[in-house]
Amino acid sequence: MKIAIFCQSITKEILHKDVGQLGEGFRDLGHDVYYITLLSNVDIADDNLIKINPNELKTESFWLKHKFDLVIFYSWLSYKFYDVLKNINKSGTKLIIKADTSGHIVPPLRPLYLRFPGYFENTKDFLYYILRTIQWSFFYKFFVKKKLEQIKFSEFTIIESPKALNNIAYLLYYWGLEDLISKIEFIPNPVCSEINNKNLLTINKENVVISVANFNQRAKNIIILGKALSVFLKIRKDFRAYLIGRGSEKIKKYIQKDVQNRVDFMISQEHKDLIKFYDKAKIFFLPSIWEGSPLTAAEALTRGCSIVGTPLEALDYFCNNGKSGTISSNFSLEAITAALILDAQKWDRNEYNPQNIASFWSEVFDRTNIAKLILSKLK
Repeated sequence: MKIAIFCQSITKEILHKDVGQLGEGFRDLGHDVYYITLLSNVDIADDNLIKINPNELKTESFWLKHKFDLVIFYSWLSYKFYDVLKNINKSGTKLIIKADTSGHIVPPLRPLYLRFPGYFENTKDFLYYILRTIQWSFFYKFFVKKKLEQIKFSEFTIIESPKALNNIAYLLYYWGLEDLISKIEFIPNPVCSEINNKNLLTINKENVVISVANFNQRAKNIIILGKALSVFLKIRKDFRAYLIGRGSEKIKKYIQKDVQNRVDFMISQEHKDLIKFYDKAKIFFLPSIWEGSPLTAAEALTRGCSIVGTPLEALDYFCNNGKSGTISSNFSLEAITAALILDAQKWDRNEYNPQNIASFWSEVFDRTNIAKLILSKLK
């Protein structure tokens, strides 16, 4: 089978994420996989990499020329890809859309970050808020319609968590597109085999909280992260923390000075080197204010960590009804801190078995298993 995976920006870092791991999962099954990107200065070596410009992407002729049996297209349900997806469908090519969303994309499910006044840092942000929330008569025609109706061009559209699936179903019904509910499927994202490797699994847990992210993103909620971690470390003097990723040094000013000696700030690590930190940590902490399906949290699960996070769709799924983590009751500092304290106590009471957590999620996030699942759902 000749399969193409489109993502507008493909880099070495992206190939460690679900984009690359889906492709490798299909290759594991013997399929011919091509990556398509809009980037001209791609820093990866792959003989099956196709670089195109936006105008070429929109043409039906491009898809007719390459004769792909299947295209997996990362549109994130963005309206700007509507015409591209229409032409893929028109070319007779089978199409699967990857949404990578929490489902909070159009009214009445407004983006969760709008709960946080601090989000608006400039006029542009405020104008974006207006465009995302006001239900004008033209809003549906030019924005909502193209975001949701694109699903009709696909064999099915992948939503990455059960609650996000429910959200999209609700939006489709709300906007009179209930016939498209049959075209949405829940399928989780795969985890890189460098991390999700049972042969390298060593359970050697210590009293460590870890967070791995690009902390420059406002979604990561670093003020609350730092403050909650400070309170937790003052209560649990037997714990320490590792904060790994770009912008981690920015969190230091929110960590109280009397616990900073138990917090390590690391700007970056080679992806394969994250294993030793995951294997040591008991708790993976991610108090985000919005997420699609956070890769690093999924990676941590395959290494036997529990998850402590905010009530977001993907994090709720990862916690598996409390079997592999704790979700805060709301987005407040108090609720998030309480979730951290509770999760540590669950480790104290031996309610978590890291081997069982790792074994369960390794199968769920296995790239070959997910590739098989996707192909099994094709008509």
